[in-house]
Formats: sequence, structure tokens, C-alpha cells
Amino acid sequence: MSRTRPRSDTAAITHSEIGERILAKVDDYAEIASIVRHHHERFDGNGYPDGFAGDEIPLLSRVIAVADAYNAMTSDRPYREAMPSRVARLRLAQAVETQFDTSVVAAFEAILAGATEDYRLGKSADFALEVRDHEERDETASRELALAQ
Repeated sequence: MSRTRPRSDTAAITHSEIGERILAKVDDYAEIASIVRHHHERFDGNGYPDGFAGDEIPLLSRVIAVADAYNAMTSDRPYREAMPSRVARLRLAQAVETQFDTSVVAAFEAILAGATEDYRLGKSADFALEVRDHEERDETASRELALAQ
């Protein structure tokens, strides 16, 4: 059952809808517009913008919700320091079936459980290398696409 929930922080709430509108106009990104729109839905239906619950929420939106929450908790903010990975992971586990999909949190935890603390916090040299490799592949693909057109 979909429903719109009134929220007081309009700018924070509408960013997922704005992101959807922007991406929907870009040919290569139109398919992910819905994923962006629904990344603040909650598994229990109390999220936004549409109040989707459970499997109504696209799987990739559920994955992004977990990753985004983890990143927010483990990053410094102007109003607080970053929390340790173990604390953030505990908070994710405490929010299963309300805010997050249990299977997504379990998969996320399985990845982090075997990782180093630097990797968990995005500080690992390997992590930076993976990001750089993806960026280089994206640049190569863009050049090849431009040459093909």
C-alpha cells in the first residue's frame, strides 16, 4: 500500500524525487531513476516519498538505503564525529524489519565481517584502488562510446 507521509524537512525529503526527475531525463540513467526515488523508503512503510513497504521497494533502493545509512553513521558530521564501524553495524541490525530489509543488512554484514577496519571505513588502499579502477574503466568506456558514435 503506497501513501505519502507529511514531513517537515522538505529539502531533505524531496531530494530523492528531484534526483529521480533529473535521472529520468538522461537516457543512460533513466532506468535507475526509480531506484533513486525510493532509497529513503523504509521496510515497514514509514519512509518517503511514497510510503512503500517490503518488496514494493526496489531491491537496489533497499541496498542503497543500507549503504547510505552506514556511510552517514561512519562519516564525520559537523554535529558529531564518525561512529566506529561496529556501532554502525549494530544499529543497522537493530533496524531490520523496520527501516531495513533483513536480507540486505545480512549481506552487507557478511561483506564487512571479513573486511579490515580500513576497508569498512572506506580508507583501505585496496578500496581506493577499486574506485580508481572503476573510474578508469568508465573513462575508457566513455571514450570508446564517443568514438563509436
